Amino acid sequence: MENQKQSGPEPPIKVSTINCIDLSNPDIGESVALLKQACLDCGFFYVVNHGISQEFMAEVFAQSKKFFYLPLNEKLKVLRNEKHRGYTPMFDEVLDPDNQVHGDYKEGYYIGVDVPENDPESEKPFNGPNVWPADGVLPGWRQTMEKFHHEALEVGKAVSRIIALALDLEVDFFDKPEVLGKPIATLRLLHYEGVRS
Repeated sequence: MENQKQSGPEPPIKVSTINCIDLSNPDIGESVALLKQACLDCGFFYVVNHGISQEFMAEVFAQSKKFFYLPLNEKLKVLRNEKHRGYTPMFDEVLDPDNQVHGDYKEGYYIGVDVPENDPESEKPFNGPNVWPADGVLPGWRQTMEKFHHEALEVGKAVSRIIALALDLEVDFFDKPEVLGKPIATLRLLHYEGVRS
């Protein structure tokens, strides 16, 4: 069978761009329009100039790597609890039980808004104290991750204010206690086994 060439011009290739939402942009209207367009067109957008420095992000990744390279017996000392805080070993999570024979090929570590055990809020699902490696095992690790969780949560709040405006709501709609005022936002550090650098 011969290959036949199509006659005429090839159909144009459609290219999508992903909008960047610049949190330092003083023109909030532009940010609202870009976010709204992104959500309607493709569902994705980048957040830039969010205030978390590249140096700090590098430190977060370095500290995360230090945890996952610990011996398994050290990681098991901070095993995930009933409040979903702490370490999840390789194959521990099965996200698609109908199609998976084994668990997911990853390790994880959950960190959330820290709620002390004696606080009535800790009785609610996904609320409670975080689980941390001993400071002697990973000096500074807890402080780095708490700071990152806090900063990422502030970025999320800033984006939620732009979302509120895009939905024609009051800018602080999602800040209200009955809406998202007390978030259960979880930071998940993930490690997929592979070549170690």
